[in-house]
Amino acid sequence: MRGWGVERRASPAPLPSPAIELIKDLVNYDVCPALLKGLVALLIPSFEETGKQQSQIVSDSSVLQLTAHLPLFLQQAAAAKAIGILARGNTSLAEEMLHLRVVHSLMAAMGNTDHSNSQRQASLTLEYFVQLFPVVEEHVRRSMGEELYKLFRSNAEDLYVKIDSIQADILAANRVNVTKELYLSGLSDSTVSFYFGHCNRGQVAYITHFQKEAVEEKE
Repeated sequence: MRGWGVERRASPAPLPSPAIELIKDLVNYDVCPALLKGLVALLIPSFEETGKQQSQIVSDSSVLQLTAHLPLFLQQAAAAKAIGILARGNTSLAEEMLHLRVVHSLMAAMGNTDHSNSQRQASLTLEYFVQLFPVVEEHVRRSMGEELYKLFRSNAEDLYVKIDSIQADILAANRVNVTKELYLSGLSDSTVSFYFGHCNRGQVAYITHFQKEAVEEKE
């Protein structure tokens, strides 16, 4: 998401080990669907929140521009990293996050030239999804275009230093949505089966409803 008004700089957003372990533990409980949905949502900070923070910067010129925005972008980078950790640890979790449009959100975070670590973490996580799911590879390649896609696959970690403003806009404005193809391909069934073992049965209705909602969602 370009144009959020923060000077671009490389500020690491390490996720503390206890936080990572807590997240990995929580996915085994009833809060799992809400946790995954929340992590994906953090990849695209709301315009309302960023707008409020921009107003604070304008009204107080003595405040460094980065200060007000830092929490949102640190959350964005940390969420991208946590999603990658969860996906690598459990393919079923990766599948469920696909239904939450994680690919679209990761690509949007990759276009956030205001925070390079968000771009880096999102790119590394997207690389794993592309390697794991052929349908994701297909959609990402089509959305990025050949030139940008080749840059991404050659070195996902350093992509943020190689893209220009037009390529960043392509990422930020992407409309990738693989949910319909996933639903029709049968991945939904394996995802629901996963939740029978990790969440109580009362969550299954929620999951099925959310998947149907995602399929019907307009891009």
